[in-house]
Amino acid sequence: MIMPKLVWIPGVVLFVVLAVVVVQQVLIQQDSADKSMFVHELSPKESDRVFSQGPESGYTIVTYYSVDCKYCRDLLEKEFARRAEYEGNITILYRHYPLTSLPLTFAKGVVTECVYNQMGHKGFFDFIEIAYKMISDSSQDNVWFIELAKKQVASLEQFEDCLTDPKQIEQMQKLKNDAMVNNIVFT
Repeated sequence: MIMPKLVWIPGVVLFVVLAVVVVQQVLIQQDSADKSMFVHELSPKESDRVFSQGPESGYTIVTYYSVDCKYCRDLLEKEFARRAEYEGNITILYRHYPLTSLPLTFAKGVVTECVYNQMGHKGFFDFIEIAYKMISDSSQDNVWFIELAKKQVASLEQFEDCLTDPKQIEQMQKLKNDAMVNNIVFT
């Protein structure tokens, strides 16, 4: 076991420092199977959607989300409200993880990627923000979502080609598989 170096710190602060050091040591010593339950290092990917960009040496938060997940919507709505505060201070990346339990979400993920292909990160999140204000948990199809996306893109032809492009669908499946490889269970 690695013994931490401690300096004299009065009272309660010393207890807190010791508690943090002990927790850090316990996390370091966990088996790799148990580490999936804790924060762990993930490398940025080209498929990440950048919500805010902080300093290169700063903190990065990777959020796995599913378009139809109401908890993801709640989180992102809170982040939209604080976006100006995050920008330049912390990097927040979003990764698709279309949940199997929400059958329409895979296709919605493809739609959002087709918006991204034309409009970039800002257009992607602008679209998500608008869609989240209109989304309904009782929706029976994705027609409204596709129609909304068509209003956000520069070229309808490119957008419609993207929706049926097997490479785009394979990419969404790869993103889903990558999340599972990283032991992501929920969004």
